[in-house]
Amino acid sequence: MRIAITLLSGIGYGGATYFRHLLPALAAAASQDEIHCFVQEGHPMVAATRAPNVVFHEVLPAHASALDRFRYEQVELPRALGRMRADLVYTAKNITVFRAPCPQVIAIRNMEPFRYRAFTNSRTLDAASRVKWELTKRSIGRAAAIVAVSNAVRDDLRAHLWRIPTERVITLYNMIDVDLTEPQLFSREEARAALHLKEDDFVFGNVARLVPNKDHENLI
Repeated sequence: MRIAITLLSGIGYGGATYFRHLLPALAAAASQDEIHCFVQEGHPMVAATRAPNVVFHEVLPAHASALDRFRYEQVELPRALGRMRADLVYTAKNITVFRAPCPQVIAIRNMEPFRYRAFTNSRTLDAASRVKWELTKRSIGRAAAIVAVSNAVRDDLRAHLWRIPTERVITLYNMIDVDLTEPQLFSREEARAALHLKEDDFVFGNVARLVPNKDHENLI
């Protein structure tokens, strides 16, 4: 079986960590299958992944824009999938490869398109979210299976898009290899020293990208 995975987009929302743990696990579980990963040049996963059944295709420059990456996935990638006779394509984001010649699995990891109306946003951000919402709905309709990163996301999908058959949505929490990750964690003292914080400084954390729609200003 030939499994294709696009790492060209879907790299936000913890995507780097997501793939770092997903690929080795998938390579081991599907040891008899070929896994073809489409990435930008110099992608860190190329050097980090050591599995004989994983093949990387560096198809775009490292500095390619989000639009360039989207264009490749929707125009060039379907042709590449056809040439390699891929049996399945997986995209770790809301938007599928619409013209893929094989079944597709998508992972809903970004709930912003479902919730943007609940917040006061700029017109530009609302317009972008509306486009993402429309593309997400169409992607879900085309996907053979939908991966939700939590049961809450799964239930939200069913609430917003009631026509999704129950069996098409599965929950797969973001994978973190605890045994691999724990030895790399800083102690409390080491973390404070690295961040130049005093022992009695009050700290609160927010794990999110520094972008307007994460609303850091309101949190502060």
